[in-house]
This record gives sequence, C-alpha cells and structure tokens, in this order.
Amino acid sequence: MRVGFLTIAPSPYIQDLFRALVQDGRISPTVFYQERSSPGFGWKPSELPDYWQLLPSRTVNVMGARLFVSLSAIRTIAARDYDAFVVGGYASLTSQR
Repeated sequence: MRVGFLTIAPSPYIQDLFRALVQDGRISPTVFYQERSSPGFGWKPSELPDYWQLLPSRTVNVMGARLFVSLSAIRTIAARDYDAFVVGGYASLTSQR
C-alpha cells in the first residue's frame, strides 16, 4: 500500500514509526516534512531515508505560534499516486489546505 504523510519535522519518534512501517513491508511511505528540524526541541538532525522529502516552506508567526506555509506542497503531493494520505498536525496552513 502506498501511503503519503505530511508532517512538520522528523522527530526521533516519528522516524521510528516510519522505519517500522518500512520494515513491516505492507506500507510503502512517502513522507513530506515542512521543516528539517524544530528550533524548540533539542533533536539533532539525522540522516533521513530516501522515502522522505523536505517541502519548501516558510514560517509565519501568529500570536506566538509558528504556522507553516508551502505554496508548492499541494502540487508536489498531488504529482504522486497514493492509496491513502495522512496529514499529521493542524498547526500548518499547508496541512489545513
């Protein structure tokens, strides 16, 4: 099953999830991240597998919240064929769109 995922950043725990999906073999993930690392966390960027893609995004600060905007995300995501697509999080204008 081909499943696309849109999420904010490659946190260690979400990378573990995607590795487990790949190892299981029933799901072939394509992961779209909106930023390489989150400034509020101490996660060190690690080497990421070939099934991920960093979307060109920028952040907009609104009342202390960081909102992500990627104008090309919809075209990039729609250019591939998925059996299912999962949007993780709501603190992104891209995710809401």
